[in-house]
Amino acid sequence: MIKIFFNPNQWDLIFSIAAVLKSRSNELIIMNPVTPDEINEYQLEEFMNQQKEKILDARAEEGLLDDPILLFQEEKIYLFGIYPENKEDCVNLVKFFETHKNRIKLWFDNHEWNKGILHYISEYPKKIKVFPNREYLDILQELGCEVSNEWIEAARAVDKVDFTNKLANRYLTILSAGTTQDENNLNWTNYYLQDFQLSVKELIYGENYPELDNILYEVDEAFEYEDRVKKCFIDNHASFLNAKSAGRPIGYLDLGEINPFISLDDILDYGKKKFPWLAVISYVVNGNKMINADSKKIPIVKILEKYKESYKELAGNTELLLKILEKEVLNFSAKTNTT
Repeated sequence: MIKIFFNPNQWDLIFSIAAVLKSRSNELIIMNPVTPDEINEYQLEEFMNQQKEKILDARAEEGLLDDPILLFQEEKIYLFGIYPENKEDCVNLVKFFETHKNRIKLWFDNHEWNKGILHYISEYPKKIKVFPNREYLDILQELGCEVSNEWIEAARAVDKVDFTNKLANRYLTILSAGTTQDENNLNWTNYYLQDFQLSVKELIYGENYPELDNILYEVDEAFEYEDRVKKCFIDNHASFLNAKSAGRPIGYLDLGEINPFISLDDILDYGKKKFPWLAVISYVVNGNKMINADSKKIPIVKILEKYKESYKELAGNTELLLKILEKEVLNFSAKTNTT
C-alpha cells in the first residue's frame, strides 16, 4: 500500500506523482493533500484509515478483494512538495520523519529548507531529496524516472498557469473546478482531492477519464451561465432603497441554488465594479441560504467583525443581515474609519 502526501498548492505535482507511481500502479494507493502545519500524527492516521476503508469497501463491491497482495502490501510513504516554512514546521516534519522513517520511501521537494534541518536530513540522502529551485520532472529524470517531454512542458505550463499548453489547460481547468466546488460547498466536500487523484491516474494509464471530460463540459456551461447571470445585479432590492436614495446604491443578485462550478468571487468582482459601495450575492448551498458581500469603497469585512458575536442570529436571518449591510454603507465615513 502506498500513501501519498502532497502539497495541495502545487498542481503541477500530478505529473511528478504519476511519474513515480507509473511502475507501481498495481498497488493500493491513497492520496492526501497536506501542508506542513497539518502534519499531525492523529489526524493523518485517522484520515488515511478512513480513505483506506472507503477504497477497500469499493473494491469489495466490485469483487476485487480476493487478491491477498492488496490486503497485505507493505506500507510505503511518499511525500511531495511538503517543506518547512517556519521553526514549528521543522519540528513537526522531523517528528513525522522519525516516526515513519522506516516506511518513507521518498520525500521530494524543490523549495529552500532551513540550514538546521538540511543538516539533519543529510543523513538520509536516499529518502529525502531536496533540490531548491529545480523543476520536479527534471530532477526525476536525473533520478532515473521515465518522463516524457510532453509532461515536462505541461508541468511548466501548469506551474505558470499557462492555458496555451493543451495538456496543462485540461488539468488547470479540472483542478480549478474541484477547488471551486469545494469552496462553494464551504469545504465540506473533497472534489479537489477526487479530481487530483483521477488526473494522476489519467497520466499513469494514458487515457482520458469520462468523469474528467464531463467536468470540462460542466465548466464551459458554468462560464456561459456566469456571463449571463452577473449582468442581473439590481439596485432596487427592498432592503437597500435608503442607500440608493442616499447616492450609495447597493447591487444585489439572488442566485438561488448555485451551479457548483461557478466562481462566486468572479461574479462578486463584476458586481463590485458596477456597485463600488457594495455588491451582495445571495445563494443556496446544501439547503442553506448564504450571503457574500464586498466593496471597493468600504472595509466591509473589517466592519462586520463587530457582529461576530451575533453570527448565529444573523446566519438564520437574511433580511436582518441585509439591513445591517445597508446601515453600514449609509453610516460609513472615510474620516472615522480606516482600512
